Amino acid sequence: MPSWRPKAVDRDRTHPTTVSSRITSSERTMGVDTDVLVYGSLRAGHQAHALLRGATRGRDGVLDGVCCLQHQGYPMLTEGSGSITGEVYTVRAKQLEALDRWEEVPKVYERVRRQLRDGRWISVYVQAKTFNTADKTI
Repeated sequence: MPSWRPKAVDRDRTHPTTVSSRITSSERTMGVDTDVLVYGSLRAGHQAHALLRGATRGRDGVLDGVCCLQHQGYPMLTEGSGSITGEVYTVRAKQLEALDRWEEVPKVYERVRRQLRDGRWISVYVQAKTFNTADKTI
């Protein structure tokens, strides 16, 4: 992971659970617009936000049923009993591929579908099941 990602992230914690499903590779190439919740280095004002240039920003959203870990200074979501507030962007397929590369899918993160507290369905990057971290919860 690039060393210039931001080091500090603030989080909101509450509880309800959510449903998740893994994104298929065919979805990446179909040319469909995708709503993505970002919560770390892709947020406005952070170093990797330029990857979202041209994307449409929607209403921020709250994702329940997660735990945020700090891995080498970067936020990483796993299943849990907390919540996180993030920015929602509608991105094109080509841009989604660039985000997947940035997040090192499928080695470090995986992109999954989740339902936000307000009922909207989004994609979000979470810790890959094959990735092991001993870092602390934030």
